[in-house]
Amino acid sequence: PRSDAGLIGSLVAVVVVLALVLVISTLCTNSIVKHIQRIVAQIDGIVSYNEKAFSTSTRQSARSLFKVSEVQNMQSSVTRMKTILQSFEKYVPVQLLRYLIQQNQPAKLGLQRSSASVMFIDVAGFTSIMERVPLSNLIEQFTEYANEAMRIIVENHGTLDKMMGDGMMAFFGCPPTPIKLHQYWAARCALHLQRMMVRLRAKWAREGRVQLAIRIGVASGGVSVGNVGSAHRFQYTVL
Repeated sequence: PRSDAGLIGSLVAVVVVLALVLVISTLCTNSIVKHIQRIVAQIDGIVSYNEKAFSTSTRQSARSLFKVSEVQNMQSSVTRMKTILQSFEKYVPVQLLRYLIQQNQPAKLGLQRSSASVMFIDVAGFTSIMERVPLSNLIEQFTEYANEAMRIIVENHGTLDKMMGDGMMAFFGCPPTPIKLHQYWAARCALHLQRMMVRLRAKWAREGRVQLAIRIGVASGGVSVGNVGSAHRFQYTVL
């Protein structure tokens, strides 16, 4: 009887241990699955270039993964990918990045016909201003103007094609932001840029800064849009 009781006690202990192992394994598995699902959601957001995916912090989730190195490596890779894309968008318009990602195919040289409005903006007499104004002060002032101008272009469904020194080129009406009535949006953008300059010039006058003035030109009609360049370097633009 004593041996039977000992055997039963041992079996009960084994069952309890197995139950605890099962519970702990289930909890750990559920936690890992949740984090993997979170990582997959982040990847889906990156693929669709969802701004929410780029604003979500991933540091907390990376610290709570019970030292599962494979999952941590996945999270680190996703974080690096987000950082690279966020840096890349400083050089390429966000609309174009989103458009290229959603195309889900390699970029290639080629143009297609479209209808669009193209805008050119520059700062009047910028070269002569550079010769008489401290460069650090002028760059700070120009950056303030450029930040506002780019914001207005995007708000009016435009795509900033390129920066050319103190000049900018933007287009309205063709990919990556195809819209109807592109002439209206380009004209509206030009008016908003003029109002912006009235406000900035008043601010600069109060601060004793040089008075910058911009010139705006808009042309509407048939264009060719797409990738031009060489096999090694593309430029998405309108011609």
